[in-house]
Amino acid sequence: MIGMRVCCSEGALKKFNYDFVKFIEEGVRPESTGRFFYDIVPELKSLKVGSYELYSHQLKAYELLEKGCNVILVSGTGSGKTEAWALYALRNHVRVLAIYPTLALTSDQILRLEKYYDAIGLGHKVLKVNSREASILKSAYGGDVYRVIGDALLVITNPAFLMSDLKRTTHYSSKSYLEYFLEKVDLIVVDELDCYRSRGATLLVTMLEIISKFIARKPPQICVLTATLGNPETLKELLEKITGRKTYIVRGKPFKVKNITYLILGKSLEKFWKQLLDNIDRIEETAPEIIPLIKNFDDFKTHYPDIVAILRDKGFKIPEIFAKASEIIKEYVSSDEDGVTIVFTRSIRSAEKLAKEVRSQLPEMFRDRVYAHHHLISKDKRREIEEKARKGKVKVIISPRTLVQGIDIGTVVRIVHYGLPQTVREFRQREGRKGRREEIPFTESIIIPIYRWDRKLLEAGVDKLRKWTELPLENVFINPDNKYPKLFKALYKVRKGIELSKDEIKLLLDMKLIEKARGLSSIAFFLTNLGKRVWRYFNFYEFGPAYGVKRILEKEEGMEVLEEVSRRDFIEKLQVGCFDPSSDAVVTEITEGRNIIEKPILKAISESHELASAHERYMLTKYVWGEY
Repeated sequence: MIGMRVCCSEGALKKFNYDFVKFIEEGVRPESTGRFFYDIVPELKSLKVGSYELYSHQLKAYELLEKGCNVILVSGTGSGKTEAWALYALRNHVRVLAIYPTLALTSDQILRLEKYYDAIGLGHKVLKVNSREASILKSAYGGDVYRVIGDALLVITNPAFLMSDLKRTTHYSSKSYLEYFLEKVDLIVVDELDCYRSRGATLLVTMLEIISKFIARKPPQICVLTATLGNPETLKELLEKITGRKTYIVRGKPFKVKNITYLILGKSLEKFWKQLLDNIDRIEETAPEIIPLIKNFDDFKTHYPDIVAILRDKGFKIPEIFAKASEIIKEYVSSDEDGVTIVFTRSIRSAEKLAKEVRSQLPEMFRDRVYAHHHLISKDKRREIEEKARKGKVKVIISPRTLVQGIDIGTVVRIVHYGLPQTVREFRQREGRKGRREEIPFTESIIIPIYRWDRKLLEAGVDKLRKWTELPLENVFINPDNKYPKLFKALYKVRKGIELSKDEIKLLLDMKLIEKARGLSSIAFFLTNLGKRVWRYFNFYEFGPAYGVKRILEKEEGMEVLEEVSRRDFIEKLQVGCFDPSSDAVVTEITEGRNIIEKPILKAISESHELASAHERYMLTKYVWGEY
């Protein structure tokens, strides 16, 4: 096997005089079985994957599925969870509904599945069905689209579309895309259950119950894939109750290559420390409180951000000692390595800003190797970036969160943490994007502390920070008593005319969502106007209209309609005065129809006294800090 070329960051860090701490984590390989993929599906011999040896957890899960059981497979990133159920599906040609967090973020896994089905001559029986893909299929097949989807062997969707489509099964005016397929489904696969957190995971299980009890002709098998689960026994009991099938919990180890972590402390810190010692008398006069922190170098390294802030406030001129991420990242862009580097930031704005900084330091010929990637960028553009990365045309992708969950570019060799996330879960999800191929000799993690949280961890000591990065994932818990999923199930039953339980009747009456209607022989229930509104606003990720909020950019040459955003982004990130980094604009108005009006930054500043005043103050502060 020919190994990929991966550059070592140590040389670049020393080149720019960075102080850093390095620690190494050896690779891990799950237990093998001696059986190969082509032993189960001979047609896979034509693919490289056919010669792969099954891990023990893959074989155990496959054998349980062959016996008609449900499986909960708990195993880390890169452990081949997808192949555990795919081998069963490919060998037996069962009808599979595969639910991924989002199709856009799992495109690499979907491409793998399409190749597997192509190998057995059934690639045309694989369909992706979300809002966008459903529209494309409808345009291609017209009224025949429901039969085409119904005749598929593998339908891949996401929970948001699935919930919308389950709601459509209760409507007389709109037809469900998936209902015909769900009537005949044999196996439902839920991938990355831990991505949904407890409420979302429980809601997803409720949707499985609705399919199994009210739509499918016979209860399908269920295979749940997750990196962590706090109460697998509770989920096991629920799945057995839902499907009437025996359910087993299978655990496995992740596949990981050797990883080298570099924790960046600062730049030329010892030189700066010595300069402070040379000026100790002046410092003692103006800032005596920091004297205990600069007496030895180890204390100084831990507390230097606070020391710098105090000295700046006292009028000291400070050299460049903080890590400059752009000069490190540009080295990866111009290198001859085969892999991709993903840089994770805390916000869209910082991702856009950092991408521009990196590009500005590169020759023209290398600038199209660096892109920002986030949900405010159009889906088509995100897909283009991901595909270029797979082909080696993009070397660095800078993202706040959209690359955290599910995406598997395959050739990612390095993760740069531009500021640490606030949870171990997100840190592990970030780290899980790299080192997914055996031909990668080693991977790297670059940690650049920039936020107060990062500094607090550093102040506790490098060993504490390392222990934090190695903590196990926070568990996701399935909560059968959560009323949000119960509410969806109860409303669904009202819409379908299915008899309600006493608890469901009480829940809906207490919330004034239903009213009684006495018939000749029984009491029926119908939705109140409030109940209809709640049902209409019920969505998987948020409670509100399924459509987005329009954004309009007011430019000199006219109005430009931008991609819609969710109500959540509208409320949290795009109120009047907020920056929109995806369009380099400022929100200046919210119309009565809740359209977001934006103007380019310079135009907005020139037309608004408040923004002009804030900008002037900002520039003055930067000048005082010596940054201009």
